[in-house]
Amino acid sequence: MSILLKQILLPLLFALFLVGCSSSDSPVSDSGNPTVPGDGSDPVDGPDTGNDTDPADGGTENPQPGTPIDGDSLAVLSHVGKELPRNAVNPADTAFYSEVGSAQAAALPNNPAIVYEAVENHGGDAFGSDSTENCSTLGAGYSSCSVVNLHIKDTSGSLNAGNWKLYFHSIRRILRVDSDEFSVSFVNGDLNYLEPTPEFSGFNGSVKTVALVTEFSHLIESDFMPRYWLVDGSGQVTVISNTDEETDESRYAAPISGDNRRSFNGEPIDLASAESRYNRNEPVASDLSTGAEVQARIVPKPQSLALGNGTLDISGGFSFQGTELTAGNISALQMRQSTFMSTAASVPLSATLDAALGADAHRVIVNADGIQLSGADGESLFNAAQSLLSLVQPGVGTIPYVTINDAPRFDYRGMHVDVARNFHSLASIRKLLDQMAAYKLNKLHLHLSDDEGWRLQINSLPELTSVGAKRQFQLDANGNVTEAGALMPQLGSGPTTSNQGTGFYSAAEFVELLRYAGDREISIIPEFDMPAHARAAVVAKRVRAANLGDINDINTRLDDPEDT
Repeated sequence: MSILLKQILLPLLFALFLVGCSSSDSPVSDSGNPTVPGDGSDPVDGPDTGNDTDPADGGTENPQPGTPIDGDSLAVLSHVGKELPRNAVNPADTAFYSEVGSAQAAALPNNPAIVYEAVENHGGDAFGSDSTENCSTLGAGYSSCSVVNLHIKDTSGSLNAGNWKLYFHSIRRILRVDSDEFSVSFVNGDLNYLEPTPEFSGFNGSVKTVALVTEFSHLIESDFMPRYWLVDGSGQVTVISNTDEETDESRYAAPISGDNRRSFNGEPIDLASAESRYNRNEPVASDLSTGAEVQARIVPKPQSLALGNGTLDISGGFSFQGTELTAGNISALQMRQSTFMSTAASVPLSATLDAALGADAHRVIVNADGIQLSGADGESLFNAAQSLLSLVQPGVGTIPYVTINDAPRFDYRGMHVDVARNFHSLASIRKLLDQMAAYKLNKLHLHLSDDEGWRLQINSLPELTSVGAKRQFQLDANGNVTEAGALMPQLGSGPTTSNQGTGFYSAAEFVELLRYAGDREISIIPEFDMPAHARAAVVAKRVRAANLGDINDINTRLDDPEDT
């Protein structure tokens, strides 16, 4: 723990202190991706990965003190694939095969193409009663496993010569491979690769299938990982185009159907559907007798809400300017208000502090005289304004006369966002903060580091972001996956940096985010996983040790190379 304190936590605390002390005119950028230091590549635009790329802010700069990384040091950062147990049979001749996914692959216009299919989600039912192997003997946790098919289409014959590897992600551990022509090797994390065996006879214009026995089940299509890629003998990378998809699993996976959607075969509980949910919630409509009652519903439900007789015309707008709300509060409120109504000062509105209301309490009064907001403190007054905006129905120029008295039931009203595993841009986080403020949430727990990524710049430790904030497929001189310049691909990120596994917030960007949240009365709680779930930092510090000349320096590394 002493190494962690000295190498990461103390610099981190100091960096956060500097962030908090930064001036308001700190430069902020919200576009681009970090490049691979020294590889000559350009930043690649990707989905929702807006991070600072200005070297002046340290967003992509990677100083290289000391000697270059030598071959022996690189070996420490590489992963040699380990071939998984294989049953040399043709899956099409066994109970572990499905024509559904094979036909889907054959019908795809892409070539080559891949379709992933869960054949039996309850693997114990797939093994015959006379089988000597089952989920338990294969080492599945809780004796739970499933059977999936990997259908590979190549009608052009481009893969017939062999000498290629197909890399893919699987969040389920692969226990056994059933194929007489292909083997599968485990690299690390969720990364595996498939390659032809000497018995490979070519595709001959057809679809070939590999059956995989995987640990646990795949109950939803999002358990399937996108982005498969081929690597030929020269190291050339080709992404399988139908798998290069962020949200539509149907492009590369067969739908989960029948009992495979259930926890176990024959489960009697009905599966939820849009129709069943509608029928279950339909009685709620009968509780709302008037349009005014519908419009006056506020989420979260206030402690008391009394409807008056009549409505206030707000078609000309109302303004929060000139009230006791802070300038930051007013800016945040007007940003929301302007999306559905005028911000002009047509209707009288007052917003005042009133400690007599009680801790954290606020009041909203709408009547013929206009709008009166009051709050026990600044945050409460801001929440009163949010309650007012919740009364506005887009396209309706009136709000009901009403008196609302409210105070939060819980001091901590939070959201948690994991940007370590899947990075999200500042723009995305700002949208979340806007919605949090509308619902009076006041804490954003921001998960900034994990095994899969480090997301906050620390100038004194540049490798945390130049390596730890980037996922990219790279091979060493021996053809093994290396992490000398980036973390290995994970969670469907694929071979390039154009993915949601790549990105970080510069110090200036984080300052801007804190201010944006503060204007909405939200506190950001940054979390850095230490000492567990620290793989991104561990790998980054190995690279830093190598950059400084000694890959084994435990005063730089977070792990001990002799601790096996």
